[in-house]
Amino acid sequence: MYRDKLKNTFDSNLFISVFCSILGVIFFIKLFGVRILDFTNTDWLMGGYPWSDLPGHSIGWELFRKSNWYFPIGLMDNIVYPFKETIVYTDSIPLFAFPF
Repeated sequence: MYRDKLKNTFDSNLFISVFCSILGVIFFIKLFGVRILDFTNTDWLMGGYPWSDLPGHSIGWELFRKSNWYFPIGLMDNIVYPFKETIVYTDSIPLFAFPF
């Protein structure tokens, strides 16, 4: 008798959990859309407060990410064209820029 009651409780809790999870996913997609789930989307970084430094940091990192590799590590060639510039001067965090 106790096993049947425990099994029914587990089944109803599982159903409620799955139902609420699906409902949460539906509301999330309705509110924010699917585009926010794309981790390469950096458009949200550019809209912010006027005193925010985040756009400058992210632009520096994007330029570093899309440049060729040079020695010493951290040089990039696409920020000041004929010269190579280091990522340190873009105010990005070099310790995170290298692995990412």
